[in-house]
Amino acid sequence: MVMEECPKCGSTDIDEGKNSTAPSVGTVNYSSNAQKSFLWVDGQIKIYLCLNCGYLEYYVKNFEQLKKKIKK
Repeated sequence: MVMEECPKCGSTDIDEGKNSTAPSVGTVNYSSNAQKSFLWVDGQIKIYLCLNCGYLEYYVKNFEQLKKKIKK
């Protein structure tokens, strides 16, 4: 998924980045309400920032693999 236009303000002035605050760059600790446990999403996070209004959005690149790990 790519954010080409901000869903909040409609701007196309979008910057793509990654999570640099986690222990390993690009790693996010995700807690599923359905699974009641933590899942590590390693190196598979894209973050988009609207440079017009500051809206921030995260996307998981390997979403289908992550979805299989979440028990419903």
